[in-house]
This record gives sequence, structure tokens and C-alpha cells, in this order.
Amino acid sequence: MAAAITVSIATYIADPDTYVRFGILHLIALSALLLPLTLTLRRWNMLLGIAVFALTAFAPDIHIATVDWFPPFPWMGVIFVGAGIGALVYSDPLSPRGRGGTTCRGGGWNILSFPGRHSLLIYLLHQPIIMLTFWLLLEKAG
Repeated sequence: MAAAITVSIATYIADPDTYVRFGILHLIALSALLLPLTLTLRRWNMLLGIAVFALTAFAPDIHIATVDWFPPFPWMGVIFVGAGIGALVYSDPLSPRGRGGTTCRGGGWNILSFPGRHSLLIYLLHQPIIMLTFWLLLEKAG
């Protein structure tokens, strides 16, 4: 949540017309607040996610001039569907062992969970790397 607020403030300072109002970090923060309330639904989260997708048809079509826009409808549907799939893949998604200790059916999948366990760090690192790369390319081109 702190990262989402920081991004909103920083982008507002950089460009008040297109600052991040509700971007991917805001969606992750909202997910972190809502998902614990539905984890006991286990695989039924997939149905909840499909319902969110369906309700998107009734949500107002909001067009915002922003550099990052991830509205809860439909994107929370993706989160809920993912939680439902996780309940199918992991033998005990509610296990307190959590990070790296969750037993995954089929073995060998733990390496695939690394990005999910470190998504905020990956997101925060990739943005400046991409910006620096484009800046260097534009400097050489121009």
C-alpha cells in the first residue's frame, strides 16, 4: 500500500494530469485486503472471479487519463480465479508454512512460485530499469 501511495504521489508531482490514480500496485493492495476474506472459499474463488468478470458488464465504463489504470472490475476477477486455481494446485494453500514451504502437487513447481512471492520487488525494480533503458536508447538515437 505504501508503494502504491508513493507511486501516486511521485507521478502526481511529475504530471498532475496523468498521475496514477488506481494502478497495478493499488490493485495488489486491494487484493491483499480482500483475498484473506475469501481464501476459505478455496476453489470456489474461481466462481467468484467469474462473477466479477460478469459484473464488469454492469460497471460504469470509466476512461481516465493516467499512465497506469487497473480498475477492480474486471481485474479482481483475475485475482479470485487465481486464488481458486491455487487451491487446486497447492495441497494446503492455507498452511502457515507459506513462503517456500507450501507443498505443491506435482513437485518442481516451487521455482514457479518465486515471482509470485517477490512480485512487488520485481515490479519496483523493472520500472526504473525499463525507463533507464529507453532513456539511454533515446539519448543514442537523438
